[in-house]
Amino acid sequence: MWSLRNILSRPTRLLVYEPVVQDEKDGRSADVSHGSVNNGQRNQRERTITILRSLCWLISIYCAVFYIVLSLGQETRSFSGAVDHTIARIYRTATETWDEFRHPGNPQEVADLMTEFYGMLSRMGYYEPSMILRPPHKNPSLNRTHAIEVGYSERAIKMMEMLPYLGPQASDRDRFAWSHGIGDDQFILYGTFVDYTLDFMLDDVDPLYAVETDKDGKKKDFNEPGGKYMKPDYILLMNLGSEGDGAMMVLNTKNYKIWTIDKFNGNADPATKDIDSEFADRKEYPSLDNYPNRSARKVLRDYMNKFVALEWMPGGLSNGSWEGDEYARLYRQHGWPENFDRSAFLADRANWEEEEEKRYEAEEPLRKVDQLENQLTRLLEAINREQIKIKEIDQDKELPENQTDREQWRQEHVDAAQKWTDDIVITQEKLEAARQAAKEVDREVRILKEERVAKYGY
Repeated sequence: MWSLRNILSRPTRLLVYEPVVQDEKDGRSADVSHGSVNNGQRNQRERTITILRSLCWLISIYCAVFYIVLSLGQETRSFSGAVDHTIARIYRTATETWDEFRHPGNPQEVADLMTEFYGMLSRMGYYEPSMILRPPHKNPSLNRTHAIEVGYSERAIKMMEMLPYLGPQASDRDRFAWSHGIGDDQFILYGTFVDYTLDFMLDDVDPLYAVETDKDGKKKDFNEPGGKYMKPDYILLMNLGSEGDGAMMVLNTKNYKIWTIDKFNGNADPATKDIDSEFADRKEYPSLDNYPNRSARKVLRDYMNKFVALEWMPGGLSNGSWEGDEYARLYRQHGWPENFDRSAFLADRANWEEEEEKRYEAEEPLRKVDQLENQLTRLLEAINREQIKIKEIDQDKELPENQTDREQWRQEHVDAAQKWTDDIVITQEKLEAARQAAKEVDREVRILKEERVAKYGY
């Protein structure tokens, strides 16, 4: 069967007109083609072959790009958009690879960046500098014997010994100046600080609580779906929040790259959110290979820059929230970042917190009205659902599998609708009383609340 490849691989013979004349003496045909003509014919043949081969290469490259785009699972609406995205991704990967080749990561760099990070949070007033425990750690020291028993590699243990920590007292509420998130010891993205001088922290080799067991009750091993994912060279730079929420940072001490993973939402690194769809296949969950990672140098520097720019702030605050924007205002007011007056900031921050508590108390009657109005809305929706059910029963709609008595089933919905109706009467009485009390709220308090809710939604 003939194909373009077969044709190109065979000697090519082009049909070319070659003029001939009859020899005047013996009548034989004499070739009048000159050497230059033959060379021209040969060059033309080679050019034709080159063009055909180039076209084959272009088609192959186009198909390869198309296949790569599809295999990466891009959710773009047009092929051209997908190609643009893929090219940008390849360029970014190549740039990062070249940068890492020129400046490979190392444990001292990670330790220095973490020390700088902890120092910056202290400078921002989140905790006192004395809380930062720098290596070598002696009291307490890292339990090497236990770390080896748990399964950490020597490389990982050395990295643990080089990191700074906040010490056991970091979990004490009074050690942190404030908290506006889900816990009192937040690092970033609602994750918490890590301290490997504590044995229970060394034991935490399943921070996502995701490792499954086999039929014999043993935990599945590495490279098994649902198996272990914290390999011997992996350590935590940040753990999940105190309630199991938030993100964690995992450092691979082989290549000094970091994953930032949220237990419920997957990849939490803002810089790689646009390529997260490339890692959408979660068949091997919770394998960290399902998520993008970046060099520790880039991750930690990017995260620190977010604090410098006040996009993020200590204690679970962020730009775009009421509390976050107020804190950002106070930071800027006191010279952040170049000429920051930490003491003046902390004093004004404490005053703001006191005023905030007074504001919250003053708005209580307004919140009460909002709560009762929402409750009234939910009751009306519940009555509407019951009425729809009653109508379906009256129309002889098929009963649920666990119901056999149509009249009894109808009566249950009638009783439920009546209960919600009775609750509406009580709620309306409470709402009327709350509205009367809300009239006493200061006009300025009311205006400020309306402005805040219009901007922030709460």
